[in-house]
Amino acid sequence: MISGRTRVRNKRVGTTIAEAPLALWIIIMAMAFPLLILVMTSVKYGLFWNAARDACKQACQAQTFEQSGPTGSLSAVQTAGSVATAAASSFSGITISNIEVFIIRTDLITGIDQKMPVNLKLANADAPPDPEKYYYAIQVELDGVVEPFIQHPGVANSGLAIPGLTTSFPIRVTSQQPFENIQGLDD
Repeated sequence: MISGRTRVRNKRVGTTIAEAPLALWIIIMAMAFPLLILVMTSVKYGLFWNAARDACKQACQAQTFEQSGPTGSLSAVQTAGSVATAAASSFSGITISNIEVFIIRTDLITGIDQKMPVNLKLANADAPPDPEKYYYAIQVELDGVVEPFIQHPGVANSGLAIPGLTTSFPIRVTSQQPFENIQGLDD
């Protein structure tokens, strides 16, 4: 005996299944790759920033500022350069193009900062250092580039130059710490 009931199929289910691969591909290409690139660029920026911080921290512990110490120890300028280069070369996609080391002298009464010339010790009227009148710090500035983790396939072929996505991302990072051996600032 044949039942009078007929089964009606839902036509929307078939189109959803057919369109799902295209929708997933668009989501992955349009959102996942740029998000992955952004995360990896941020991690590399953090590593670059940490290289500047470590270079400044190590430079502040040096015995002299510009020239090697009497025992053959590295100066603050030499230490900052070697530590920053070693830290950046530990990771791929990070390149340092310029390392500058400054003495920052702050007047304790007025609070005004004076930035000395790059990589130069205290000299003439500024030497010897006066800890009763000034606070001395070392500032390390790094210039460099961070390469994107992967080239976004859709944007890279379009000819658009987007820093961090299709081309390298130029950055400048600064770190400052108090100098521990202020008598060495004029060496």
